[in-house]
Amino acid sequence: MSFTICVYCGSNEGENPAYAAAAAALARALVSRGAGIVYGGGMRGLMGEVAKVALEHRAPLTGIIPERFKSSRSAPPEGAVYLFVGSMQERKEKMRNLADAFVALPGGIGTIDEIAETLMMRSLGFHEKPLGLLNVGGFFDHFADLMQVAAGAGFVKQSLLDRLIISDDAEALVDALIAGIKPGNHGV
Repeated sequence: MSFTICVYCGSNEGENPAYAAAAAALARALVSRGAGIVYGGGMRGLMGEVAKVALEHRAPLTGIIPERFKSSRSAPPEGAVYLFVGSMQERKEKMRNLADAFVALPGGIGTIDEIAETLMMRSLGFHEKPLGLLNVGGFFDHFADLMQVAAGAGFVKQSLLDRLIISDDAEALVDALIAGIKPGNHGV
């Protein structure tokens, strides 16, 4: 089975060197299982760490980039494909359409937005694709707690949160994502 995993992550490296190490470990786990990778494009930050590993292993790598960033990221590295879209909304939609599953590394507002929108689209029945969070150093602990508060208050279905995969182990997380991919469930 061939499959593509969308990686949500920061365009910065963050303060903790463990974030970059985790991004590389995640990418190695993905490529060792034959996954293609869709990501936000570029060669900086955690995105760059994921891209470097994918390119070193000649794994399929597709970057989705809004047109407004074309001048600073227009030349894809050899072995990668960059697709340019009109907006951030189109970027997220394209990433969802190309992916069979999603995984998030630590990141900022953009990463949190991607996680939330992916969960929201799943809750509304637009897809059944698995989503995992690589919980480096407890990065997503407060997010998980907030989601549990929302579920307890009746705003989020517990069944949605029960399908969210959270792990601090890249290998185990990738295996769980792959196990959750349903044949023929490509695209949104």
